[in-house]
Amino acid sequence: MEQGFFDTSNELKKQTYYAEPAQNQSRLKTILISPKFYDEYPVKKATKAMSLGTLIHSYLESGTLDNFIIMPKFRRTKEALEEKAAWLEQHAGKMVCTEDQMEAVQCAAASVERNGIIKQLLSISEKEVGCIADLFGHKCKGMLDLVSTHGNLIADIKTTRRHTTYDFSRDCVEYGTPFQLAFYRMLYHSITGNWPKVAIVVVETLPPYDLTLYWPSYSFIEFGNERVEQAFKILDQCLENGHFPGKQTDIGGMPLDLPYWAYNR
Repeated sequence: MEQGFFDTSNELKKQTYYAEPAQNQSRLKTILISPKFYDEYPVKKATKAMSLGTLIHSYLESGTLDNFIIMPKFRRTKEALEEKAAWLEQHAGKMVCTEDQMEAVQCAAASVERNGIIKQLLSISEKEVGCIADLFGHKCKGMLDLVSTHGNLIADIKTTRRHTTYDFSRDCVEYGTPFQLAFYRMLYHSITGNWPKVAIVVVETLPPYDLTLYWPSYSFIEFGNERVEQAFKILDQCLENGHFPGKQTDIGGMPLDLPYWAYNR
């Protein structure tokens, strides 16, 4: 696939994009944990929280609940497990969820209807836009949740159990959101020549299922830019040396201190 934006509106196109060999931000940022972690990148198993996040994510991108279906409860007998497998096969391609998950998605959908600015952003944006471009001499790819058709704006959809801006900002640090958004901005710039504005649409996965539109600050994005550049430098060094070391590079061990905020408690 050549550099540019790619339609991933159907499963075949999406799988073609996923199969394209290129650096993605999810794996690249693990090199900041250690090159060894990057080299042996583990595949994460979906958790219940991730599943609910995926369901809400899917609704925000599709704007409809038509593809959602509640899975009946099955017992744990051999016969029931066979019935469950047959039911899942019958409903392949559907967004399968529990009753509780469906209720949460419906509440999130109601919140969207009440939030005019987010509803408008969703209505003027292309959803799940794949992109491939060269960054720092490496072929890279990313899946942009929302790309505005009204100017240089990209947005990412996040779900959270947090209710305050401060707590969500901590989530951003923990999950590498500045890295992700900086990486996506670089891809967009490499393709279009323009630096886009970046927004984050955040949906709470607990009552009251509120929505918030965040505009990351300049320092937020610069923090991400520095981390992306650092990751590529480490990757180039490892490729040049043919070695991906672990965290401990000194045989004498590593120092350990507490985070700065612990001393203020």
